[in-house]
Amino acid sequence: MIRLTLMNEEYWYVNPDHIVGIKSGHKYGSAIESDHQTGIEHTIDVTQVQESPEEVARKVLEWKLAMEGYRIFTKRASIDGDYDVANLHYDELKRLAGLEEQA
Repeated sequence: MIRLTLMNEEYWYVNPDHIVGIKSGHKYGSAIESDHQTGIEHTIDVTQVQESPEEVARKVLEWKLAMEGYRIFTKRASIDGDYDVANLHYDELKRLAGLEEQA
C-alpha cells in the first residue's frame, strides 16, 4: 500500500495495483476542480489527493520496485536462511506505506 493525502488532510492507503490512471487539473472533468488537484482513477472511482501526478507515479514505482525486491530476497532467504536483506526491503515497504515507526 502507498499512503496518499486526501483533500481533507486525511490519509488514504491504496494498493498501487488498483490505480489505473492519474488525472491532473480541471481540464479532465468536474471531479478535478483546479490545477492543484490530482485525481487517482482506481478500480472503483476517482479520488482526489494532494500529491502531484508525478509524486503519485513515483510512489507507485517505488512501491513496485521495493515489493519485487522483497519477493526476490524472501525467496532467496527461504533457501539460505539469511533474512537481513529481505527485512531491509520490508522496512522500505513500511516506509512507502507511511507505516514506519515515529522516533
